[in-house]
Amino acid sequence: MTLGGEGSSGFKFSKETKSKMSKTRKGMNCGEKSGNAILTEETVKIIKIKLANGEKVIDIANEFKIPKECISSIKQLNTWKHVLPELENEIKKYMNKFINKNIAKEIKIMLAKGINIDDIINKFNVSRRTVKNIKYFKAWSNILPELNEKIREYTKDNIITEDEVKEIKKMLANNERIIDIMNALKVNRDAISNIKQLRTYKYILPELNEKIKKG
Repeated sequence: MTLGGEGSSGFKFSKETKSKMSKTRKGMNCGEKSGNAILTEETVKIIKIKLANGEKVIDIANEFKIPKECISSIKQLNTWKHVLPELENEIKKYMNKFINKNIAKEIKIMLAKGINIDDIINKFNVSRRTVKNIKYFKAWSNILPELNEKIREYTKDNIITEDEVKEIKKMLANNERIIDIMNALKVNRDAISNIKQLRTYKYILPELNEKIKKG
């Protein structure tokens, strides 16, 4: 779908609009209720038209020189819902973007390496649901099936044995990297991070807590 008149995204900006866009880029906040909001209604209209035309969040954020979270908030209809509400259905079509076989392969490779879901989301500009569907084999399980077992290792439950916790704490106390501990013990990142931040298992080898905290 293309909305509006001429231009790369199907919309031609007036001089007045371009001026507002320029001023918008200089601000700091993007919420509609913020007194210092960097986005005006006119700019949000432009952003929504771009989203309705399927443009990527990261590309729009780069164009306007604003955090991608601002654009994502508009795309997810969390803010500025009253602006061009007639575009809502068009924007929703792009919320869970279809990914092709090559992207699915790259995502599976990253999951098999134990890379954090948030890092994958940011790299490919896809939804959390898309990545989780691949991670838990609800989608693309037939792609690179030889990686499935490795991915399962990194989806292991956060419930780990006391011996594993002791080993993790000793490795953390020796300043070993989380990724190396993950690979060595086949425990997921969240479980190790929680131990490192002393959110869990503080009572096991408590004498190492201070050293881990400083590491």
